[in-house]
Amino acid sequence: MSLLDKAHYSRSVSAFQEKIPRPVDKKVKRTRAKSAARDAQFRPLFQALDALDGVARSGRTSVTYAAPNHPLFPIIKLDASSTTFTPAPYEPEDLDTDEEIRLHRHWHNLLTSPPRQHRKPAAWRDLSDEARLECFHHALRSIGPAVALTLNLSPAVEEQVRREPSSAGWLSKRIARRLKQALGRAVPLWFAFELEDGRLHLHGELGASVAELPAVRKALRLAGGEWLTVRQHQAHTVTAPTLPWVSYAAKEAWRVRPFTGRLAGIARPINGDWYFATNRVRSTANKLYDTQKEAVTILL
Repeated sequence: MSLLDKAHYSRSVSAFQEKIPRPVDKKVKRTRAKSAARDAQFRPLFQALDALDGVARSGRTSVTYAAPNHPLFPIIKLDASSTTFTPAPYEPEDLDTDEEIRLHRHWHNLLTSPPRQHRKPAAWRDLSDEARLECFHHALRSIGPAVALTLNLSPAVEEQVRREPSSAGWLSKRIARRLKQALGRAVPLWFAFELEDGRLHLHGELGASVAELPAVRKALRLAGGEWLTVRQHQAHTVTAPTLPWVSYAAKEAWRVRPFTGRLAGIARPINGDWYFATNRVRSTANKLYDTQKEAVTILL
């Protein structure tokens, strides 16, 4: 075949291929771009709004917050006497110095350099997983007393979790059923998977009183496949968790979260989302975030 024939053949094939409609898989779930770096850039503004709320409650007049990693708002100065703002829909947390440092380190590690100049915080649907978990935390605190949880799985349950098309969805149903049997009510909760030394376990939070904790731990053990020995080490609960607990739960997210782009084909230890939240927690978190986002946007 001559070079001229080859060129003609190539053009003909290309033209023919262009006329063939590309098949579209309607079942594919299209995801929007999410950026933890964007959320990290705007996070000091949300913190400043919380601090302004505290200033107004205490009778002081102003607050100054540093956001050195934000390209547009490196210094935030707010005056409670002259600024119209919506009080936080939840009680802002008082963190000690060590907790503040741990939280700052977590979010600082999520920043990219140089940061893109976003002018507004992300919409709820575009919020990163890390920021969304923080919203779940605030949602649970607004619903009632929150309890931190850690649950280790039995080998049989872990094996089933790894096989399920929706690992978090399957395990959440087991947990919800056991908690409802134990407490007689639907329990608001969220959790995130973590992989350590090749072993799956989960961290999260749920809504329960101190008096309910023994029943909660028993229900969690049953949901996770109760161990025959050392049961006391299978499920742990801690009352009144603070934000650093959320960053702890997400510290190894890269091991379990879905990959995108060129890395989408890399095998993962679980299927589907790497975290779960009940509908009540999700809807409450969405409302809380939207309220705060609107207030932050007004201040910009």
